Amino acid sequence: MSLIGLSLALYIAFSFASFDIRVTKISMTGIPVIFISVVYGPLEGALVGGIGELIYQLTHYGLEVTTPLWLLPPIFRGLIVGFMFKHKNVRQHPILWIITVVVSCLVVTTVNTFSLWAVGWLFYEVDSKAIFIAILIRIATSIATAVVYALLIPVLFEPLIKQGKFETETPKEKGSN
Repeated sequence: MSLIGLSLALYIAFSFASFDIRVTKISMTGIPVIFISVVYGPLEGALVGGIGELIYQLTHYGLEVTTPLWLLPPIFRGLIVGFMFKHKNVRQHPILWIITVVVSCLVVTTVNTFSLWAVGWLFYEVDSKAIFIAILIRIATSIATAVVYALLIPVLFEPLIKQGKFETETPKEKGSN
């Protein structure tokens, strides 16, 4: 449980250290969500992502009608990574770790971009050209973030694997041996 609290604290710290660039945000908040999702599972990862993002939203923007839209991406990241890592094949092959992280980054960007579009369409008169340019910027940022995360995740888990604290078998398989 203390690891979940630590990950939540890291999420909040990373969110305050993020770079907001008009239509996108460069952040490392995905790292604690991915970490907890792999170690504990999808619900815990979604919890860290959802609560962490809620705190970020409340401290930066206050409670707004659109707040739930912005909570969805980190929740989805936790669910996707957590469910993927329940499978033996993903746990045993680092290349599948990277693919899982990249997929989670693309889903987060897609949901965030939809949220940005919805907010722009509902509350502001945003030009469709501006939204198209924002989408291109967000895709580029997502690819860069996915590369950084994909490089960091195996490095972060290597010490846990060496110490035997991260099993490459699912708990169900381990009990059947």
